[in-house]
Amino acid sequence: MVKNFAGYPSRIVRGVNRDYWIAFFALRTQLTEFILREHAFRARMMKNVAPQLWVGPSLGGVFDYREPTQIGRIKKLGIQKPWAPPRSYGLIARLDEDGNAIESFHSRTSGKLHGVTSLVLDRTRVIVASKGHGKLAELSAAGGAHGGSI
Repeated sequence: MVKNFAGYPSRIVRGVNRDYWIAFFALRTQLTEFILREHAFRARMMKNVAPQLWVGPSLGGVFDYREPTQIGRIKKLGIQKPWAPPRSYGLIARLDEDGNAIESFHSRTSGKLHGVTSLVLDRTRVIVASKGHGKLAELSAAGGAHGGSI
């Protein structure tokens, strides 16, 4: 059993080699996890802030100077560091039958395949749907312990 994925899964598909392919529509962040736990804060945010500016994951990279993570901070090793977690991201991961990550493909923060909501497999390729940017991408399903960009 896998706990604490790096992101929020949107689709899990069983592969031909008893592996699993998982599409993640967004990364997990400390800020989003905070919002999920703090019901009163979330209710106030939803009442007083325009929906496009709510704190949380986004399927695509629509950036606004008023976004809440522009001036975020985090303390690491006793040092205050600037921190602005990505609101949108693209991630596909392949896990073995025991749930161990063996391969991943990323569309980084500045990438053009965010909000990955689904994928389809056949023996030689993986078709990935990016709802955030309205695109499809094709990956090799040949396997091998490596990662790459989508």
